[in-house]
Amino acid sequence: MPPAAEDSGSGAAPLPQEDRRAPAAVALRSAAPSSRASNLAVMGVILVLLVAGALLHPDGSGERTALSLLGLPLPTLCWFRLTTGIPCPGCGLTRAVTLLMHGRLGASLAMHPFGIATVGLALLQIPPRAARASGSTPAWSFRWDRLWSYTLLVTALLMMSWWVLRVGALGLMGAR
Repeated sequence: MPPAAEDSGSGAAPLPQEDRRAPAAVALRSAAPSSRASNLAVMGVILVLLVAGALLHPDGSGERTALSLLGLPLPTLCWFRLTTGIPCPGCGLTRAVTLLMHGRLGASLAMHPFGIATVGLALLQIPPRAARASGSTPAWSFRWDRLWSYTLLVTALLMMSWWVLRVGALGLMGAR
């Protein structure tokens, strides 16, 4: 009898000699699904952020757009910009999302071209999270998450490139 199939007397099932399934099937089987609570939490955070974007009110136009909540102006929270005077790669994202949530697509793109991508990436988290929160763990959700991760990485790289161009080359020409 092969060693892997010997009964050790512990009552445990014998270990399989070899898993002949496709590597993707093994990876899907071995990946631990996230809990129902964590999936609901992610969907809740996305909903809260989108509602906050709708509740915040954009005042002004262009780079001078400020946000207010219930008529109270909100301060700039970017520690990088407050410290260096240079906008960080994410400076303007909150304002861009808020403008987008208020239907001002052109102003949103002018504020930060990755505001739409940010909302899109957030919304693309909902289908697999909803499926898992319902108690199922469909195989497509793992592929969806992998594709989403690659999309996030590409978006982050493009955003960093845009920031270098914005601060570096365009900053030297005064077109911030």
